Amino acid sequence: MKVKLIIILSVITMISLFANLVISLNLTQALSEKDDAINQSQNYEKKLEELEGKTIQESRQEYVNGDAVEKLIESFFRTNYEYDQSGYKERIPSIKPYVSDEVYGQLTTAGVPEIPGIEFSNTIENIQIYSTEKSSHVESLILLDTTYQVEGFDNSVITQLFNIQVKGDVITKLEQVGTFSKLSES
Repeated sequence: MKVKLIIILSVITMISLFANLVISLNLTQALSEKDDAINQSQNYEKKLEELEGKTIQESRQEYVNGDAVEKLIESFFRTNYEYDQSGYKERIPSIKPYVSDEVYGQLTTAGVPEIPGIEFSNTIENIQIYSTEKSSHVESLILLDTTYQVEGFDNSVITQLFNIQVKGDVITKLEQVGTFSKLSES
């Protein structure tokens, strides 16, 4: 009877030892997988931060000089919208370096009209540039106040609103969103 009891207890002990060994191996493997997953997650987070930093740095290097983008925009608008009868036709080829081929085509589709025999000019009174950096370009809203003068007579200030897109060093999209002028009663 004692032998049977010893055999039974020995078998139970062996089963218990085997079960504990299997459980500890599984637990060790699960902990190892968890550590690997945590390390991999941390590596991915570091890589993501590096990529975001590079993307931000690259876009900042390309566009941080918002002054360069604003100078490009302002130069384009001054070239295209500030003229008199003597420079009216010459302004069209002068805008080519500022815009993409598509925008240049858009601006010259109707051709360049002949210069009338009267004195006229268009003067920029104010230009306001509101820019937003995107991942690959800069989008800007432009408020442009101009005064058109014909034969010495000044018209009221006209405000035009433009939506533009700048990629690299050219304007790739030019859209006039609206035109506003003051109405006066006589």
